[in-house]
Amino acid sequence: MEQLIEDFNLTFQLKNDAIPIQIEQKNLVNVIKDILEQLKGLSESKNKMFSFEANKEEIFLNMDARYLKRAFENLIANSIKHNPPETKIIVIVHQDLSHPRQIRVLIEDDGVGMDQETVDHLFDRYLRGTSASSNNSGTGLGMAIARQVIIAHGGDLHIDSKPQLGTQFNIIFPLELEERI
Repeated sequence: MEQLIEDFNLTFQLKNDAIPIQIEQKNLVNVIKDILEQLKGLSESKNKMFSFEANKEEIFLNMDARYLKRAFENLIANSIKHNPPETKIIVIVHQDLSHPRQIRVLIEDDGVGMDQETVDHLFDRYLRGTSASSNNSGTGLGMAIARQVIIAHGGDLHIDSKPQLGTQFNIIFPLELEERI
């Protein structure tokens, strides 16, 4: 119940641009590595295969690490919870300095995937996974929170998913925005 209240409060604050984001420059590579190490310890992660890649050891992003960590945790946990054993989960962080300059984070799994209707409503509040292999614990707010936090950081989030082929979350942060913060 406490988690539901906390999640509901956070989504309300994000929706109303009332979240007290405290921006500081952090190494996104380390932030995501830490998240992966933490999530690998979950019981649902026991039979999953994880891969992490980055094109640089240090990719700095102006962020509120507490909230952005929460967003990435929600996205990666979605791939863990809603897929069967032996699912491969790949996380790639890539800084592209060509035009447009951007940081791209790709979270991809080869799991059960989603039909288009589910993808279209994935960021709706209170939607919870319903696949046979899924763990239906949670508040149903995680995906909405992830999207709102990414947008609050000037980013964008796209999903590509096909049943039985897996899901890909593609997050882009423009670097031009970074220089203005």
